[in-house]
Amino acid sequence: MAIVIAALLPVFLLIVLGFVLKRSLMRLETQWHGLERLTYYVLFPALLIQTLVKADLSSVPVAGVGGALLLSALVMSLLCLSLRPLLSSFAVDGPAFTSIFQGATRWQTYVALAVSGNLYGEIGLALASVAMVAIIPLVNVFSVAVFLKLILMPVLAIALALWFGLSGSNLSIVAACSAVPASSSAYVLARQMGGDAPLLAQIITLQTILAAITMPVAIALAAAGP
Repeated sequence: MAIVIAALLPVFLLIVLGFVLKRSLMRLETQWHGLERLTYYVLFPALLIQTLVKADLSSVPVAGVGGALLLSALVMSLLCLSLRPLLSSFAVDGPAFTSIFQGATRWQTYVALAVSGNLYGEIGLALASVAMVAIIPLVNVFSVAVFLKLILMPVLAIALALWFGLSGSNLSIVAACSAVPASSSAYVLARQMGGDAPLLAQIITLQTILAAITMPVAIALAAAGP
């Protein structure tokens, strides 16, 4: 629990900092547009590349970890798409649906890396790197139900990981990566692509708070596995 809270706290504090800056020093929309584009097109790809370069993938079950998370993301995406007609009957329009979709499928890379590293050190980071490669391209494509995200996706991922024969640290990292809240960069994408950015901001904030409870449960279930 302490490891998860320590990883989630900086994310939540960044949300609070952004809210304060929006109300005080950075009130102009143009200021945020520049930061959003810098984060999405430069800083985040740089983080991804740096993590992959440093990761030791020689002892990592790439097919098992990557396959479990890739398939769980695919199932979540298809589930959200299948619910589109139902959501439309509740006056959920196109922009709102794209934000809900991102909140249900995208994952918070920073939290996943922090939790994985704190739990298993270098091997944890390597496993999380495999998860990044497996899941990020897919959800980005599907992104150009919300709390289903924190419960259903870990259940799917753990079940698939067991099917791939994973156990121990491998299974725990799959659980941790699938149980993290939605990515903060999803908000940037929503702004850039005309989605419902305020709705997605609320989704990310709520998921970050709730993940302090659901992530330890998912990791504990994985640790209790075979």
